[in-house]
Amino acid sequence: MATISLVSLNSKYIHSSLAPWYLKSQSEFSNDINVIEYTINDKLDNIIEDLYFKNSKYLFFSCYIWNIDLIIKISKDIKKINKNIVIVLGGPEVSYDIERIFRENNHIDFIIKGEGEVPFVKFVKNIFKSEKSKEKISGLYSRYSSEFEEYSDIYENLDEIISPYTNEMLNSCNNKIIYFESSRGCPFRCSYCLSSLQNSKVRFFSLKRVKEDIIRILDSNVNQIKFVDRTFNCNKKRFFDILEFVNELERDINFHFEISANLIDDEVIEFLKFIKPGRIQFEIGIQSTNKDVLNAVDRNSLVENLLSNIEKLINLKNIHIHVDLITGLPYEDLKSFKNSFNDVYKLNANKIQLGFLKLLKGTKIRKEYKQYGYRFKDYPPYEILFNDFISYKEITELKNIEVLIDKYYNSKKFIYILEFIKENNLFKSPYELYKYLSKYYMDMGYKNIQMSLNQRYKIFFEFLKKYLSKVNCKILSDILKFDFLTSDNTKNIPSYFDRVYLKELRSIGIKSLKNDLNYLKISENDIKKGFHFELFEYEIVDDFGDFIFDISNIIKGRNAIVFDYTKKSNINNYKFDKLKLSYESMEKIKNGK
Repeated sequence: MATISLVSLNSKYIHSSLAPWYLKSQSEFSNDINVIEYTINDKLDNIIEDLYFKNSKYLFFSCYIWNIDLIIKISKDIKKINKNIVIVLGGPEVSYDIERIFRENNHIDFIIKGEGEVPFVKFVKNIFKSEKSKEKISGLYSRYSSEFEEYSDIYENLDEIISPYTNEMLNSCNNKIIYFESSRGCPFRCSYCLSSLQNSKVRFFSLKRVKEDIIRILDSNVNQIKFVDRTFNCNKKRFFDILEFVNELERDINFHFEISANLIDDEVIEFLKFIKPGRIQFEIGIQSTNKDVLNAVDRNSLVENLLSNIEKLINLKNIHIHVDLITGLPYEDLKSFKNSFNDVYKLNANKIQLGFLKLLKGTKIRKEYKQYGYRFKDYPPYEILFNDFISYKEITELKNIEVLIDKYYNSKKFIYILEFIKENNLFKSPYELYKYLSKYYMDMGYKNIQMSLNQRYKIFFEFLKKYLSKVNCKILSDILKFDFLTSDNTKNIPSYFDRVYLKELRSIGIKSLKNDLNYLKISENDIKKGFHFELFEYEIVDDFGDFIFDISNIIKGRNAIVFDYTKKSNINNYKFDKLKLSYESMEKIKNGK
């Protein structure tokens, strides 16, 4: 049995943990160190039992806001079962509240603050040299000591850190997201972020090291590598070098990066034009488009430049763009947040995330909570309840909208109807659409009910018929049915959509495709299996195969559209085309029952 177990509780099974593998790889005693990963959804009794039978003398836990409460419970019970087990905590959730954690938790023996590699290696060496060693280790805190000195023991040269991507680690990450860092630190000092507490100097792994680690990861069964660098593009040359490298990889894999859009310029946009579709995705923190709000949190963004750059990135159409907003920042009242939301929604990003401010331990904004009248949860994740600018009631309204943004906008199952609504200004603003949709969910008692995708289409159709009574509901039905067919290949079209039936449609469609130059290589059998033909009452697709968003250009006229379930477009929805039919076929469709 390993003397030491490094334990992590991940938020989901698809997630992996990087921290324990970093620690294990540094120690000369790695053979006596065991890494164990659970999720917060695993039963506590099962975790405790498993850890007990591991029979390790030392248990090290990686602590974050999503798992700290469970770790305290687990470690407390383990200590009751075996008082001789040594409990060590590390990670951001314990690094900035050491005295209180010791005071309230008698079962915890040690805490490692900040970056753990250096103190961990020294501590483990002491364990195997002499368990009674009194050597003082910077960053290691004992409940038996009253000294809590400033922590400073880190690797200045990151290449001195041995790679965590061992065969053992990669085998444990089968079909999971792999986390990766090419740098530590952040050049910015946002008051709500833990990165603002770190050394202002950004430290980089060498490009050689980065590329070697990526190549090593590629040999494993991993579909996404998620970079955890706080501002991946803070050094433009490195940004270009790494992206060029990952773009040239032959393997089908996706890379996720967090970037600052204010650092984007025309040279970057020109470079990114050549990125393979689906190869990379960018997460961009906008947080607010109110300059006073951004200044209050030490985030000196140039809003107009930021929004313009994001729009340029989105218009490239080869990169998945994920944008973030934060509710509850100083000076952001509901009116201001509505403006921020509308500004961001109009960008047409692939994903919009509405976050709610968390007053994390150690951050500047947590120390300023009285200045802005913050009331927040005393327990993880320390989320805002209200402040001087936004009420609890208003925050609950935004939480309900957040859920619907995920269900409708982020799901990419309602792309065409949502764009149709926006293009024709059918609601006063994007915010108003989700506000009324939220009200409809509440009024109909849908809020806390698990909904299938088919039910969501039905509910949205009912909602639109109620709130858009002046719009022909048959047009709405056609567009929603079109959304369904571009996002679902089951061909089981729900009965609540208006449908036009023609017995000969399938044979007409197959004949049409066989005469189309774009489909010459596809057999009739493949067409039968992988294609669907559907009649629509309205001309919602033009003769060039493009969707018509302008309601004034949508005319009544029965027409046939083919959906190709063998291919997807760059928005990850199935391809479609308006069938080019003969005069005789068109007459059949026009007169069909």
